[in-house]
Amino acid sequence: AAHGIDVKADDVVLALDPGMAFGTGLHPTTQLCAAALEDYVTPGMRVFDVGTGSGILAIYALKLGAASALAVSLAAVSPPEVSAALVSATPMSG
Repeated sequence: AAHGIDVKADDVVLALDPGMAFGTGLHPTTQLCAAALEDYVTPGMRVFDVGTGSGILAIYALKLGAASALAVSLAAVSPPEVSAALVSATPMSG
């Protein structure tokens, strides 16, 4: 169990230190959005994450097969880790 969360073999696990940004993935609204991404993201689609916070949902969309994800936030805090995570996130293969 990662951080007390049961992880199944087919789960996509994202480890992210959000710094001062909102978005650890543990908030119920983030989990609901992630579930919606699982239902709606199809390989090759483009995703627009408005109010991205840590970028976790944009990264998850890429891991689900989105070709690209544009993450935009109006927050004054934009940790460099978010940019690095988005750049290094790649779509899942197979």
